[in-house]
Amino acid sequence: MPDLRFCVRKSVSLPLEKRGVAGVLGGMMPRAKRQPNDVGRAACKVGMDRQRPPSLRPRQASPSVLLSSTHDNMQEEHPVLNAIDSIVPQRYWAWSICIILCAVCILLSAVSFWWTWPALAFGFLALVGLTDYTQDRQAIRRNYPVMAHFRFFFEYVRPEIRQYFIEADTEELPFSRAQRSIIYQRAKGVVDKRPFGTQLNVYLPNYEWINHSMAPADIASHDFRIDIGGPDCKQPYSASVFNISAMSFGALSANAILALNEGAKRGKFYHDTGEGSISRYHRQNGGDLVWEIGSGYFG
Repeated sequence: MPDLRFCVRKSVSLPLEKRGVAGVLGGMMPRAKRQPNDVGRAACKVGMDRQRPPSLRPRQASPSVLLSSTHDNMQEEHPVLNAIDSIVPQRYWAWSICIILCAVCILLSAVSFWWTWPALAFGFLALVGLTDYTQDRQAIRRNYPVMAHFRFFFEYVRPEIRQYFIEADTEELPFSRAQRSIIYQRAKGVVDKRPFGTQLNVYLPNYEWINHSMAPADIASHDFRIDIGGPDCKQPYSASVFNISAMSFGALSANAILALNEGAKRGKFYHDTGEGSISRYHRQNGGDLVWEIGSGYFG
């Protein structure tokens, strides 16, 4: 790739006529047929345009001119809508339609009584629009009478719409729908298994899984435990790696403490008391206990 700075400096030394021809030829060359050396020519063209006098530079349309031309095209395409918009702004069209339909239904009610009900409905919406237009607490209601309430309604039902129609089964906020479904199914005692693999994308980063060992090893014991206390310890303790974490009595009920301690006894692991005291419910079933001496805020 050529040195762009060298090309720019070289283009400045060319006469004005040659620079103009080179710039035109470089701009007319199709993009697909340009060779790698054309990059330097394009850079030369940039340098030529910067060195030209303002009178010889190619003119470009300003943003205001582009916007005005776009607005003119829109006026030419929709003359009727633009004429109505000049009388009644578009943000008031919903309110105006309610007023017009109310008046039409009132006239038709002279023919049939059934037109009274739509007249009342559109009359109510017209009064809502009048209330929105005269109040000064919410700008959206004042600028968009009647229509603003549709926005409030969709904001109100947005969580339900997202949950039932948009949210995927694996989006976690904070738990995914798949996780909640498993909890509901297990709580009801129904089948919680889904065939044909997983719904998760196994190719995403940080996806974790467990593979079968190609060369399995024999483990002396499946009861994973850690010995607490060395040779000099008079009462060493063999602790399991799976235990009941700190949840004090008071934060949990008496029945919960009894159930947890019974599970600790059957599973041969310990039960952490939390910051609370060792109550009689901790000692009733005879499971191993770890008395936590914490900050003492709650005991």
